Amino acid sequence: MSAPPRPTDGLALSVARLLPHAAGERGTGQGCRGPREAGGRCYQTCAMNLTRLTLLNTCILTDYGTFIFQPLSLDEARAMVREFKQTGKTIQSAIGHQSTAELLTTLLEFPVAVSRMTYAQRRGDAALVFKLKVRPPEGKVLTRAELEEIGYEFGLLTRSA
Repeated sequence: MSAPPRPTDGLALSVARLLPHAAGERGTGQGCRGPREAGGRCYQTCAMNLTRLTLLNTCILTDYGTFIFQPLSLDEARAMVREFKQTGKTIQSAIGHQSTAELLTTLLEFPVAVSRMTYAQRRGDAALVFKLKVRPPEGKVLTRAELEEIGYEFGLLTRSA
């Protein structure tokens, strides 16, 4: 039995690890090919055909549907951005504050623009979520130093239906 994939094994394994489906499910016609996990869950080795990556500064459902939200390490987040960039897929920002965009630019090693766009997630979209560990006071615009002090985590939000 092989060891489970490590986050540093690359984007394909990282994303595949994060996109669960029921054991034996054949929704895409590709079937279950991934390693079994406790509880009967299985992870596809051939992940969804993700076509667009949107950077969000909160985990929000932008439309009705079925969504999967999974944690990502900083290394996995960087790998995802790098993979989308290298394959020429769309990367867009819905980050509305300059200090957050600056911090993400540094963390992800990719230029993140400030944009207060309206976004509706479609099937095939991936949302890379930058999530603060504490909710700031109402109306407070945080500085980069305050963002780092509060702490943050990353997540991958995908829409399955």
